[in-house]
Amino acid sequence: MALSLGFPFETGEGSMPAPMRAARARVLAAAKAHKIFFLNSVNPKNITQMIDEGVMIGASGASGAETSEIGRKYSKRPQPW
Repeated sequence: MALSLGFPFETGEGSMPAPMRAARARVLAAAKAHKIFFLNSVNPKNITQMIDEGVMIGASGASGAETSEIGRKYSKRPQPW
């Protein structure tokens, strides 16, 4: 989405420009209203925040196992679901 809106790709907490935050919030609200699962990148540092926001599908890179463990413990969901 960053490149589509003319922003260079950035990583890190709080690096998302305001137009991207607004677009993400609009899509998340629409997904919730229509009971559609929302996918977002997750990592060990933000998984609990993403769960609280309503993210239902998390994409994680090399830290996938650690992120999943934290998310399952936080949401009290045993493996596999």
